[in-house]
Amino acid sequence: VIDCTMSINKYCNAELFERLPNLRLIKLVDVYDIKGNFKASFDELRYISWHDCPWTHLPYGVHLQKLVVLDMPFSRFETLWKIAKV
Repeated sequence: VIDCTMSINKYCNAELFERLPNLRLIKLVDVYDIKGNFKASFDELRYISWHDCPWTHLPYGVHLQKLVVLDMPFSRFETLWKIAKV
């Protein structure tokens, strides 16, 4: 759980997730955005909770094969994944 409720900086760095290779649950509380590039592998991730997510799609290269719950109310999603043009 990343809770920025009491923080002045409401941003999270994507590099944080690289140090958590077996992450199964992500809950972001009062986080405005995640800065940086996702190089982390989310092979074990099963649950994402992020209310008011500012993204319109998930970052390219984020693989969520085992994802079961995507709890993102009030997000700005238009589509889950943006298809890469070949």
